[in-house]
Amino acid sequence: MSVKEYSLKRDGNQKVSADFRVREFRCKDGSDQILIHPDLIAALEKLFDKVGCDTMNINSGYRTNSHSIKAGGYAGDQHTK
Repeated sequence: MSVKEYSLKRDGNQKVSADFRVREFRCKDGSDQILIHPDLIAALEKLFDKVGCDTMNINSGYRTNSHSIKAGGYAGDQHTK
């Protein structure tokens, strides 16, 4: 499967799985675009079930290239994909 593109404004409240919404993966620079790979969601759901938690906070999901550099990463790193 390939990465899916979402809009924070249009899709932010949309569920991407039983336990996660699009907005949880937004870039903290305020950009509208959010990229999410379905395999990431599947892995997070698996972890969610294994740990048996009630909530899970995503601290760093998708990043734009410029924000990734500011956060100590680099353009094209895994956060940008």
